[in-house]
Parts: sequence; structure tokens; C-alpha cells
Amino acid sequence: MSTKINVRSPFYLHLTEPTVPLPTYDCTTANLIGFSVDNQGVVTLPNADYGIVHSYTSTAGDFADGKFATVSSDTVRTIDVTIRIPSGFTNTEDVYFECGTSATQAGLSTPTACTPEITLNGSIPSQSLNSGGNSVDIDLSNYFTQGAYPISGYNITNSNPVLVSTAISGSTLTITSNVIGGSTTLYASAYDSGTNTCTAVQSISVTINVVGAPTYDCNTSPLTGGAIAADGTVTNPQTTGTITGYTPTTTANNTGSARDVTLTFSITVPSGYANAGATITCDKTFSQPSVGIDPLFTCEIAGLTKQAISERGSIYIGVASKGTLGDFTPSSFSPVSVDTARTVSFVVLVPSGYTIAGSTLVCSKALIQPAEIDDYGEKKYN
Repeated sequence: MSTKINVRSPFYLHLTEPTVPLPTYDCTTANLIGFSVDNQGVVTLPNADYGIVHSYTSTAGDFADGKFATVSSDTVRTIDVTIRIPSGFTNTEDVYFECGTSATQAGLSTPTACTPEITLNGSIPSQSLNSGGNSVDIDLSNYFTQGAYPISGYNITNSNPVLVSTAISGSTLTITSNVIGGSTTLYASAYDSGTNTCTAVQSISVTINVVGAPTYDCNTSPLTGGAIAADGTVTNPQTTGTITGYTPTTTANNTGSARDVTLTFSITVPSGYANAGATITCDKTFSQPSVGIDPLFTCEIAGLTKQAISERGSIYIGVASKGTLGDFTPSSFSPVSVDTARTVSFVVLVPSGYTIAGSTLVCSKALIQPAEIDDYGEKKYN
């Protein structure tokens, strides 16, 4: 809607009703808190202020099935947490955002060795539930035996809270399915009242069988991006499934001009769908440049992602799909009292294989600077 206000005849001021700009979701917005690793390597997942923790992984060589191996001395552990972006952000359609977080795992030998007291009594059976809120109770006291000290309590580590929900009351663990399907491993641990004694850990394999879930197809997560180089090299497009291959085999383009090439991609369906684990095929057509004729490098090819502005005005440079990110202007902004639209210009060094290789290209990106928040969670300056 537009409004006309008489300023001073015969002049008029024309206004357009403002719209509230959407913020961009980033790791500052997520604000992961609460990550820890106990002396058995069992992970306690962090919580996000906004968004839902979907999964996590680590590049550590001794990380497997959602936990770390025990270590002799204190060791810093880092996980990459995948968070589902909630609605109301400029990048909500990206579906997921990844943030790293670290914590120290206590060593079993230094600085002070822990003493194992609690022992395992057999193993906890694998659990299979239908999706949609079905649950099972497990009495953990049946699977741990106290040592010199009484068992004080139990903890549960759930590496996939999107798949299942967990709760502990006394020694009873309740596992409840959510709406998607898949498999995960939970870790139940017991601790006692002794001083500097080790926790004991049992793993629980859980499978959720999908009931009434939607079917994943080429429209669920369309193929975006990707390219075919003049020599036939393929850069896979993006999708929420896992691309395992494509046909036909690509060849160099020696025609002297660009040509359209259609590739059929094989995609493994992710969990949460009725056909999870199946393979579907989806087509995407690319424009392949000719050998000897370098294509023009553009900001679209650069593919800038993960750029953001913090509430204090710092700029996160993010990454480029192609080329190398250099400087950006302005270097920062002052804090603001309301979410504010900003434009930042990023300098990209053009890679080889393009007509302006070695030179730079300036790509501007519209970002939202969030209002500064005080210690009480309120916007400052109100």
C-alpha cells in the first residue's frame, strides 16, 4: 500500500509501507550451548536457541557410531552439528546449516585416573518401533551392576533427536519414535557415588519403521547448481539426498561452441521418507562450454554461500563454490536496534578455465544484520 502526504504544496512525499526484513540464519543465531563429552567418549548434544539439531559428525579418527574412543589424557573434541533451519530466515530454503562446537573429553589416566567400578550386565537388546509416537521402556538397572558404591543415576545420549525422543525417570529409559524413519545408536551410561570413578556405557541400536511417510522424488529437493566443464569434468549439483553417480559418461566439447548436455543422476533417498534408502533418478541439463573457448566467470558461478553479519556488525566471509574469496567492503557495520538490510561487496579471485582467470570479480550480496540483543534476550535501544 502507498501513502501520500502533503509536504508543502505543490510537493508531495510518496511512501511505501515498509516490510520487516528477514534475518539470515547462521551459527551466531543458532548459539549452540551444552556440548560435552564424558570420559567414555559419549557425547551430550548441544541445544540451539533457534533451529532443531538434526545430526552431528566428527573428522576425528577415533569417532564412530556417534561417540569418541576413550583417551588417556584430556583431549579437545570437535563435532560438526547439522541444524534444521526454522522458518522466518532468508536461507530457510537451504534446509540445513552446519556449525562446529568443541569440548574437552577427560582422560582416563591424566590428570587423574578414574577407577572402574560399575560393570555391564549383558547388553541392551536392539529396539524396533513404528514411527508416529510409539514407545518402549527399558529398565537400565537390569544392564548395569554396581561395584563398591551404589549406582547414583543414569544418563542417555541421543545423537539423532529428530528420529527419536528419549527420557529417563529413575532407572527407566523411555524411547519414543518421531514421524520419520531410520536407524541410530543411543548410549546409556551409569554413574555411582564414588570419587573419581569411571562411568559405564551401554549402546542401544534403534530402528524406526516409517508409517505413512511421504515419498521422496525429484520435486522434493530439486537438483540445484552443478556444472560440466569443457573437458567433461562434472561438478555435482546439490540436493538433500546423496548423489551416487550419473549417466551418460561425459566427454570434452570440441564443437567450438557451447552445447546443452542432460545428465541423469542417481540419488539415494535420505531417512524420513517412505522410500528411504532407495535410489531414484533425476535429470538436469547443463550448458557445457567448448574446449578452447573459456566461459565467462560470473557471480552466479562463484556461488557465494554462508555469508552473514553478526549482531555487532562483524561480517562472516563465508565460502565460494568456485574461485577464491578475498576482501570485502565495508569491513563492518555499527550495531543496530532493528534488523537492518545491508549490502556487502565480496571480491572473488577468478580461477583458471575462465576468460578473466587471475583477475577479480566483485559480487554484491544482500544480507540482514540482526538487532543487537541484551543479556535478557531483548533488543537493545528500544
